[in-house]
Amino acid sequence: MQIVHQRAAQPIGSFVYFAKGILSEKESSGKGIDSVAKMRTRYEKIVREIQSSYIGGNLPISDLVFKVKTRVINEGMTWNDDAINEILGI
Repeated sequence: MQIVHQRAAQPIGSFVYFAKGILSEKESSGKGIDSVAKMRTRYEKIVREIQSSYIGGNLPISDLVFKVKTRVINEGMTWNDDAINEILGI
């Protein structure tokens, strides 16, 4: 619903708009779920980009996970706790 809301040009007036947006998102994103290997590769790329854009000391793990999760959701990808925990060594 957040993705549909962010893409809307005008304020959303009904739940039907969300339902149509969610259905069209599923159709346009392809059929089926990303394989774990493909998802892991995409997550690793996002983690590297976020870490490289952070200026200063080490980015706290909680902030890193939040930033990665936000970006994953905004890009319409599926979030997988186990995959990100494995990548970050948690």
